[in-house]
Amino acid sequence: MPRHEDRHFLPYAPEDLFDLVADVEKYPQFLPWCSSARVEAPQQDENGRTFFDAELAVSYNMLEKRFVSRVFADRPGLRIEVVYLRGPFRHLSNLWQFSAASQGGQAGAQVDFFIEFDFRSGVFGALMTPIFAKATERMTEALAQRAEALYGRE
Repeated sequence: MPRHEDRHFLPYAPEDLFDLVADVEKYPQFLPWCSSARVEAPQQDENGRTFFDAELAVSYNMLEKRFVSRVFADRPGLRIEVVYLRGPFRHLSNLWQFSAASQGGQAGAQVDFFIEFDFRSGVFGALMTPIFAKATERMTEALAQRAEALYGRE
């Protein structure tokens, strides 16, 4: 099953980066190959986390696939967990964790990103896995570019 893990330092407040990732409706503005995003009204679970269902469309050339996930956004814990509900995957899970950090005397955030996935259809999976894998490898980079566009260089 393809998986990708990333750990990066970004010179922004962890809360600001959390907010960028939790704002799923804006993903088409900065995430590779995300062509649309629709989010249902947020709710609270028994642990006090905000959660909502999000439908994303991923497009590449003439192919477009939609999938729905439940997003758990734990702002006090600076953690976003995504649980797959339906679509073209057999399995999809992803996790973002943000924590205060410093590098070279500069304050910022350590961003930990994890994703693993497996497409339901073998033929479709053979075609899309390399594309989806490449997009996931660029997600932290896309987040950094979005933070710079919104918050400037720090």
